[in-house]
Amino acid sequence: MISDKLNNARCIEEHIGFIPASGPLEKTYGDGIMAIGDAAGQTDPVASEGIRYAMICGEIAGKIASDAVSQEDFSKDFLSKYEAEWKQKVGKNFEYSMVARKILNRSTDSMINMVFKPLKRSESTLDGFKNVLRTGKYPESDLPFFKK
Repeated sequence: MISDKLNNARCIEEHIGFIPASGPLEKTYGDGIMAIGDAAGQTDPVASEGIRYAMICGEIAGKIASDAVSQEDFSKDFLSKYEAEWKQKVGKNFEYSMVARKILNRSTDSMINMVFKPLKRSESTLDGFKNVLRTGKYPESDLPFFKK
């Protein structure tokens, strides 16, 4: 059904560029500025995507910016609330993804296959792994794959 509707589809625009994959900047705020999304390195180093994080961090930055306007305070001390809040909300996700990225960078294809092959045998582990990839959240779980 979909393929029939897209039969005459054509590309009208392309966007090509690099996705930062080294994790967030050490500091994402300063006097009168907050860095958000790709500019802040807020992209998942494993999934190579960042729209979810840009939306989460953008919402936080918008709230802090609104507060800054209300209080007429655009100092780095005031804007540091932005970094504290986004790190509290999604900072662990970046930490876990950076560890995974470092492991993947040092792994051969056969090593990766050896790690992921058992996932095919366990639907609950596979579903859990898919959920991590989809949501970026690492559950507290009894599944050995997700234990800390």
